[in-house]
Amino acid sequence: MEHDDFEYDADAEVTHASDQVFSLFIDTYVVCGGPNPSYDVIGVTFDLRSGRRLALSDLFGNFKKRQSQIFALFVEELRTARLKVVRDADTSPAEESPNQDDCLQHELTIGHMREPYYFDIAFARKGLRVKADHASPACEPEATVRYRRLKQWARPGGALQMAGAK
Repeated sequence: MEHDDFEYDADAEVTHASDQVFSLFIDTYVVCGGPNPSYDVIGVTFDLRSGRRLALSDLFGNFKKRQSQIFALFVEELRTARLKVVRDADTSPAEESPNQDDCLQHELTIGHMREPYYFDIAFARKGLRVKADHASPACEPEATVRYRRLKQWARPGGALQMAGAK
């Protein structure tokens, strides 16, 4: 959609569809006449048994107590995925250092989490796809955290536990 100084674009990707869970990522891009566009990724997951949209905290038992452990796992997986991107890029050896990667200049750290929804998640075949918010879409880190790694924290009888059981 475009109108003079306003432009809006959204793309959706279904990441998982079963008889129990429907999950997708929605990428949005907005320009409102200023010099910098707004970019966002929104993870949306529905429990089809109840019809409810699931929040990240709905997936885990005792989320508040375990949040730092869960987020630490997300950060570990995101860093590993981003470093693989850096290693796989056609760069000179000096540029392969994480310190030379503009996307890792503001490293993800547990101590700087703004809120419990710092991560966008969507179910996928092999695990939860996790994205972390960044200012630039080129730096949007993404990783898939295998269900088996999350199983210990899954809410009993919840969507995450059922997805991991398959």
